[in-house]
Amino acid sequence: TKPCWIRYQPVRLYHPVAGFSYGLAGEWLDENRKKVGSLLLPDISCDYIFVSRLATKCTAQQLDPDQLLEFLDHFFI
Repeated sequence: TKPCWIRYQPVRLYHPVAGFSYGLAGEWLDENRKKVGSLLLPDISCDYIFVSRLATKCTAQQLDPDQLLEFLDHFFI
């Protein structure tokens, strides 16, 4: 099912070395706002503000989950 709306948000996760890090959680909803898929990309950064801004930007652009890794490459290269 092709999603109608995608929402990304930062999530705090356990990290064995740093103690914690933030990842990016995404979920996509159909036209009835029913959840039809989700993803979790762990260990993006220990900086909550950075990951929060990424989540906001990905949601605003309605970034397709298939494009997420390519999008993140621009921030880490």
